[in-house]
Parts: sequence; C-alpha cells; structure tokens
Amino acid sequence: MASSSFGQATLNHPPIFIGSNYTAWKKRMKQFMWGVDEELWLIVQNGPIQMDIEDQQTWSAAQKKSAQLNQRAMHVLQSTMNPDEADQVENCETAKEIWAALETTYEGTSNIKESRIDLLMHECESFNMLDGEGIHEMYSRFTVLVNKLKGLGRSSQNKDLNRKILRSLPKEWLPKRNAIEEAKNLSTLPINELIGSLLNHEHVLKQVGQEDEKRKKNLAFKSRVIDYDSDNESDFDKEFALVSKKFHRMLKYKNDQKRLSNESKPNYYDHNKSGYQDRLLQQQTGLFETGQQDKESQACYKYGKFGHIRA
Repeated sequence: MASSSFGQATLNHPPIFIGSNYTAWKKRMKQFMWGVDEELWLIVQNGPIQMDIEDQQTWSAAQKKSAQLNQRAMHVLQSTMNPDEADQVENCETAKEIWAALETTYEGTSNIKESRIDLLMHECESFNMLDGEGIHEMYSRFTVLVNKLKGLGRSSQNKDLNRKILRSLPKEWLPKRNAIEEAKNLSTLPINELIGSLLNHEHVLKQVGQEDEKRKKNLAFKSRVIDYDSDNESDFDKEFALVSKKFHRMLKYKNDQKRLSNESKPNYYDHNKSGYQDRLLQQQTGLFETGQQDKESQACYKYGKFGHIRA
C-alpha cells in the first residue's frame, strides 16, 4: 500500500521524536493523528472516558472504544521516541498524560512557558533582516520564531505578521514597504503573497545592482585605459625629449668636429693664390734670367763667339 508523504511522517509512519525537535514534532504528530483517525487525536487531547480499570466486564461499548483508542494513541506516541525519551513517560497510563509530560519537559511549567513566550515575543518584535541576507532566508528565520510561539500556544494575527515582516526590511526597501502598505490591506493580505512580492522586488534589485556593477566596471576599465594612454603619452614625450636632446648633442658634436677639422687644414684658396703669385714671379724672373742665360750660351753665326748676339 502506498503511503502519502507528510513532512517527516507518512500516513503509515509517524514523525520521529529526538527531543531537540519537540516543537516541530508536536505539530506534525497532531497532523498525523488527525490524518489517521480524528478520534485518535481527540483521545490525546481530552483523554479517555472515565471507567473502572479493574472492572472491564462492566464497560459500555463507548468505554471499550475509548480505551482502545487510548491504547492506540499511547502506542503511536511511544513508537516515535527513542528509549531514553520513552522511559520518561513509561508510567503514564493515558495518551493525554504522555502528551502533557512531554509538554512539561520540553516547554516547561506554565510559568516557564510564559517566560519563554515573553522571550520569543521580544525576539519577534526586534526581528530584523540581516546584512547580506535574502528574503527567503529572512522569512525562514521568522517562520521558526512564529512556529515556536504557536507551539507554546501563542498565535499572531495575519496583519501583525505582515507588519513585522515589513518592519524587518532594511532602509533601502522603504519605498517598496510604503508602496505595499498603501496599496494592500495587511489584514487580509496572505503572507505568502507578501513574500512573493518581496522576492520579486529582490530579483529586480539584484538586476539593477548587477547592471550598476557592470557599469562601474566599464567606467573603471575606461579610466584605466585613459590613465594608460596618458602614461604612455607622458612616457613618449619624455623619450622624445631625450632623443631630441641626444640628437642636438650629436649634431653639436659633429659641427664642432667639422669646425676643428677645417681650422687644422690650410686654406686651399689662399694657398693656391699665394702659390700662383709665387709661380708667376718665378716665371717672370726665370724667363728674364733664362733669356739672359740663353743669350750668353748662344754662339754668333758671323763671328763664332759666345754671348755675341745680333741685335
């Protein structure tokens, strides 16, 4: 036979009680018993019909049925416990006594219970969304508080829960909070609808945040590119100035070398001019002297003597 899933329990298997999960177990155990047999839970809540245990022969049909339901309920409750938990309720004679014993153990006496309620109410009133926390995580924490209060018999109205959730939102959610309070009736607004609206707004905020982050990254990248170009331009100017300085230094050096080289050589024009004049003088003098010598070395045709030239 197939069984229907019901949290940690199914219609064939009750939820397991381990001590630390009493509040959740209590709620699911009640649901389980209602699902199996409505009268099974009523026997836990109200107890069996009063009867003489020693004189079963005198029981009515209703008393027999009540006793049978009580035994079934006790069996269901004890079957969910580990041995240590079961030992604590071993002397209980009715399912109602078992249920009450567990309440006293894990919820305390009425005074302790009221103290726990006060602490939880204060925690609920001061409840706020944590930094970096999402709507889903916030609502999960809030639900745990609400369920603990319900387990202690303290329930809140729908409008109070809605207001507490809206008040828990950070200041950047203030426009959304005001819009919901103005447009919705918090007394009739289902809490799931409120959470759905907040989740949708959270998604929009994330998209806007991602776009802003992308825009900031683009601006940062452009800024780095501009800085890089500016640095490169500055470096280029420095390098160009250095090369220009070296070029002028080299040009000056070459000019100085050329000037020194020119100063160390004789002036070709002056030299040629002086040589020309010297040669001209020598030629003029030489021609005169040569002519004179030629006359003295030539013999006269008529007389046959040297130096005797016909005029």
